[in-house]
Amino acid sequence: MSSISSMTAFARQQISNESSQWTWELRSVNHRFLDCQFKLPEPYRHIEPLLRKQLKAKLARGKIDIALQFKDLQHNQALRINQDSARTLLNGIAELQTLAKASSLSLAFTASATELLAWPDVLESHPEASSSHDTALLSSFEEALSTLIEERSREGHSLEQAIRQRLPELHRIVTSIRQHIPDIMTHQKTKLTQRILDAGCTVQPERLEQELVLYAQKLDIAEEIDRLLTHANEVDAVLSQGGSVGRRLDFLMQELHREANTIGAKSAQVMTTQASIDLKVLIEQMREQIQNIE
Repeated sequence: MSSISSMTAFARQQISNESSQWTWELRSVNHRFLDCQFKLPEPYRHIEPLLRKQLKAKLARGKIDIALQFKDLQHNQALRINQDSARTLLNGIAELQTLAKASSLSLAFTASATELLAWPDVLESHPEASSSHDTALLSSFEEALSTLIEERSREGHSLEQAIRQRLPELHRIVTSIRQHIPDIMTHQKTKLTQRILDAGCTVQPERLEQELVLYAQKLDIAEEIDRLLTHANEVDAVLSQGGSVGRRLDFLMQELHREANTIGAKSAQVMTTQASIDLKVLIEQMREQIQNIE
């Protein structure tokens, strides 16, 4: 049996040698599928397929942002202009000047090339690719991924507990409704009979009994009660099963909500109406937790 995992987590792993430092940052949030986004320095983009393979082998769902940061400790690496960042900066300056001109404002731009190069991400250092670096980076990435998985597992345990804490209350409400069904039906039968008598109508006893049976069938919520308990027990079983069960749990929440809605629609008394509302509140609380489960 595997544990429940959240899709929300963060991990950071750093390695270095005498001249360089590399830092992995992995961020994970909820997503319908597994979506991996990489931000790697140019010399290391060739290892992306290997990183993606590791992720797919360990994770089933979630949006994962993977970033590798490089730092030159001796400042002797080749410096290069990040053309995308520089182009974005220059386009921004040009747009600002155009807006100023359109507003009849005078905007003097006096920034030097040195100031432009100092803008974040415009100038960056690029290490030379090395197979020894690749091996170390893949190893440290695996450690970062293990940390991310552990964090997802810890968060998943908290989510599981939050869901389990609400299941007994759901059972209590459903059981209470079931216990009151005979009284509800008796009350409605008496109420309907009294309305007919108050109206001064003459109805054959057999016909009256038929109408009461049809009316009782419209208000009968026994099947909804049975399905609610079945789905609630399935939620408990799926949580015990563990693994990638988020979609299954989300489906069960939809089914629970449907049955609670039907009970509310068939409600003939304030008690069942309030019970339906209480059930939907509980189900929604569980559903919010389940949105983060892998």
